[in-house]
Amino acid sequence: MNADLAKRFWDLQNYVTGFAITQMLVVLITAGTSDGFRIRLHQQWRWVVSAMLVFGCLYTAAVIFAHRAEMAVEPLDPRLQRILCWTVSVRVALLLLVNFVGALIVFLTRNAQ
Repeated sequence: MNADLAKRFWDLQNYVTGFAITQMLVVLITAGTSDGFRIRLHQQWRWVVSAMLVFGCLYTAAVIFAHRAEMAVEPLDPRLQRILCWTVSVRVALLLLVNFVGALIVFLTRNAQ
């Protein structure tokens, strides 16, 4: 039972990370290909950048809390715990990197029409 619950938390971390990265890529690709979307995005760039950073932090917090819940559900060998901690660190780094780069792209292109 505990192993199944721990696997669900592992899957939740994967889903949140994948969704956040896919969402950012879709926003940036749409902004690059749709003139109407790009114009609205650049008109409201402060809100867009703020939302990107806030949701990036929320996604990161969700991954961290799911990892902690996974560790609390099933005690593991210390070597396996280190591997899982490294894995969640990579997930968090990817989330922060993608959100920071996305917000930076919107910020730097805010005056482009």
